Amino acid sequence: MTKLLLLLLVSIFPFTIFCQIEIPMRATDDTTYFLAVEVMPEPIGGISEISDRLYYTEEAQMNNIEGKIYVLAYINEEGNVDSTKILQGLGYGLDEIAGDAVLQTKFTKAKQDGVPVKVEVAIPIIFKLD
Repeated sequence: MTKLLLLLLVSIFPFTIFCQIEIPMRATDDTTYFLAVEVMPEPIGGISEISDRLYYTEEAQMNNIEGKIYVLAYINEEGNVDSTKILQGLGYGLDEIAGDAVLQTKFTKAKQDGVPVKVEVAIPIIFKLD
């Protein structure tokens, strides 16, 4: 029997701003999402909140599909994921599984100047058979 190993890396990089800079934003369907803020969101309960929802499809297992899926998550001021978009996928149903896992995850609130804001976050998810 094949053992499955699902790894998840979250590319939420906290950083400190030492100078005054313009914070990048992107407008999506009349809604503005920040691309970088002072306090970036993190999955409530940790990375396991996403990884616990991941699984391999039978087709992906049979075809020995491994690799990285990049999920773009649009997170609102409350920390809920409004929508997701697959930036780079693997197919075989894994893209949908990764997108759904992120969509169902609650995040901490992103903040800019102490105010909760909407943010766009890219989350790489690695699928690996072991």
